[in-house]
Amino acid sequence: MDGLVKSHLSPPETQTLYEVCYYTSSATVRRHLNATPRTSIQAALSSPYYYLQNESLKTEDGTVSNAAPDICIAYKLHLECGRLINLYDWLEAYATVVSAAEGNHPDSDHFGKVEEVKHARFIRSVSELEFLGFIKSTKQKTDHVARLTWGGC
Repeated sequence: MDGLVKSHLSPPETQTLYEVCYYTSSATVRRHLNATPRTSIQAALSSPYYYLQNESLKTEDGTVSNAAPDICIAYKLHLECGRLINLYDWLEAYATVVSAAEGNHPDSDHFGKVEEVKHARFIRSVSELEFLGFIKSTKQKTDHVARLTWGGC
């Protein structure tokens, strides 16, 4: 039986383009099947221009434009904080960046003010960051969240 199979079937290595269907290394298969989504998510939040292809999001020095999506702004501000992040300070910084994006003059009365819409947008961004695993609520201080990751792309 063995001789019959060997005489009628040729080994896969002798076929053209056998690499497409057959792997000789299990490490290669494991690397392609086990994705690393955190790296991709951090890259997308740090550089939204490369994913959205919107010219207003393009920056030279690696900073996020104030016209970026809310979650990108909140993520970039979260990178500037330590292990514990004060939610009120984070909200104030977020409101300042969003006010600049809306075109408000820095000397105006409304610049950096936390309005209901900005507050709701900030809460949604923080909730999304918590869902993605970048932050979590802490029992030490109720007005703080704990940062779960360090650095970025």
